[in-house]
Amino acid sequence: MKEYFVKAAEESSSAEEFVSRIMVGSCLRCGSMETVSCDEVHGIEDPTIGMCLQCGYLWCLECEASVTEGQDCPHWDACETCDYPKNEYGDCETLPSECDPMKEWMKGHPLPFHEMACAWCRKRLSNQASHFVLGVKAKSPDQLPKGKATVEIDLPSKKRKAPAIVPGELSKARKSGKDLLFVTCCEKCSDDLSRAIESDAPDLEIVV
Repeated sequence: MKEYFVKAAEESSSAEEFVSRIMVGSCLRCGSMETVSCDEVHGIEDPTIGMCLQCGYLWCLECEASVTEGQDCPHWDACETCDYPKNEYGDCETLPSECDPMKEWMKGHPLPFHEMACAWCRKRLSNQASHFVLGVKAKSPDQLPKGKATVEIDLPSKKRKAPAIVPGELSKARKSGKDLLFVTCCEKCSDDLSRAIESDAPDLEIVV
């Protein structure tokens, strides 16, 4: 734990970034450490929601479920019907991981990115491990599926499909010209995937 705090402090450029690393953690979708809580994000103003500045992903810091911009996490509906004693703010002060009703609710609401795998070798990615992110630009972005958080890119010569993240419109990735993000477990997988995209996906261009 001490090593984790020291590493977080060394890699943080400001006190705010350090606090964000400790309280919010890495993005559950792309693994980026550029994350913030949304208590001061215009239009959200909710300290229980985390946002990835890199890919734009939003998730609940209480239960880690995916959240849609402008909406509360659906787990709060379960909290309202729970008979646990609550304080004057409607909070029972029980952590979701220790709450039996919440555990039952989460069984019926699988979390979309907790089983994220390397886009190349398909090895399961840990939320605590370093990830490699490969960004690509679509030569015809209008042809990308609308309203989807992830897509699969066909790589016929390799007889496989590579899952890719569609970053949010306001994310750093999209602003830097990256229409898709591929998350890999290591540099070798990232290089192998790059070569496969260059040979099998002519409509995509690697962004350095």
